[in-house]
Amino acid sequence: MRGMRKHVIGVLILLSATLIAIIALINVTGFNKPEPQSSISINGEIVCLPHKNSGGPTTLECAFGLLADDGRYYGLRNYDATTYTTSDQVRVQGILKPETSEVYDISGIIEVVQIDQN
Repeated sequence: MRGMRKHVIGVLILLSATLIAIIALINVTGFNKPEPQSSISINGEIVCLPHKNSGGPTTLECAFGLLADDGRYYGLRNYDATTYTTSDQVRVQGILKPETSEVYDISGIIEVVQIDQN
């Protein structure tokens, strides 16, 4: 009986250690953290977003985005690119999502709710 009790305690300790390791891994990798989203109202200029890899060949395409007054670039979603052109000064209101792009050097993407020319 005493040997069985030691065996059960050993198994419980091993299971507890495994559970603690899994929780620590989840916290380190951020699996349990939802991506924060926040409302944003920001001024800036409509621009062609800069490519991350500027050392290689370039193309003539232009992904419209916002160069904010704080110097950061943002992608714009739900934005009618025919309404404003590059160099237009605007105020964008929307939801900031901390998404990244493999192609463009951006600080996030703004789901546009309203955009007005300054």
